[in-house]
Amino acid sequence: MKSKNLFILILLAWFLIGCVNVITRVSSISHKEVSPGGSFHVLPGNDSIESKKIVRIIGEELQLKGYKSKKLEDADVIISFSAEMVGGKTKVGTISTPIQTSVYNPSTGFSSLQTTGYRSHSYSTTEHQREVRIEFHDGKKLRANEKGTILWEAVGKSSGTTGDIIGVVPEIIASIFEEIGKDSDSEFHEKFSK
Repeated sequence: MKSKNLFILILLAWFLIGCVNVITRVSSISHKEVSPGGSFHVLPGNDSIESKKIVRIIGEELQLKGYKSKKLEDADVIISFSAEMVGGKTKVGTISTPIQTSVYNPSTGFSSLQTTGYRSHSYSTTEHQREVRIEFHDGKKLRANEKGTILWEAVGKSSGTTGDIIGVVPEIIASIFEEIGKDSDSEFHEKFSK
């Protein structure tokens, strides 16, 4: 029985470690109408690997929404973004686990587990705030260096213990794009992925 419970516990831990549950809060504001199904171009944030991955993720999500990728000089909408870790809260505490001993009962002939004490363990976890900001700009106005180019902007924020922002960016961006063109304040989106 013990080995079966241990096996189930190991499977559960493996499943939870391999899965990511991302809860993102999205706030957005619409300055002007964003035409659905128009053409777009994503400006790279910088030359980093992470930036290139985010450009690809944004492009894939927009294509799923019916937008078409174009060169900078031909796009209706030009998209800029930033992705960063904001702060980090460290949580310190202790957790107690029972110490169990097998006790043989001669009258029944069976052994049972009995709690004989508790063992304390200290832990420390840091929770990071991951944030992605996206702006949709009017392509013609931006290329002409005019003012008032922003059509729509949004920010998605997600907290978690992993410091790897790229691991959660796809879920954050998908949540942001569920709000395209809308004014929304603190809309919650939950994504569960392997």
